[in-house]
Amino acid sequence: MRMDRRWILVSLPLVLLASISATKAAGPMSWDGAWTGLWGGADDTSIKIADNKVVGYSFKGTTQPVETGDVTEKQLSFGTNVFTITLTRTSETTAVAQFQSNTMGVTKANLTRQ
Repeated sequence: MRMDRRWILVSLPLVLLASISATKAAGPMSWDGAWTGLWGGADDTSIKIADNKVVGYSFKGTTQPVETGDVTEKQLSFGTNVFTITLTRTSETTAVAQFQSNTMGVTKANLTRQ
């Protein structure tokens, strides 16, 4: 009986350590990289993200301003007082983006991380 108790006392810290490592490994996926696609299937776009923050956005090859941003594991949004773009992750390297503006309407793009 003593051997069983010792085994339990020795193995318990190992089990806890393994569960902590698994939790860290399962943490949020990074959005970092260049995400590219076509708005409405026609107009090229590129969104550059570093440290889970949008650092660059271009539409038809022209850099656009970015003033705000919010990020979670599944969604990332950014924009200005004129437009908002929301990316929703569909896999580690793909996302669906929605562009919304009071003056320009709503359109979507399938993005791939490069």
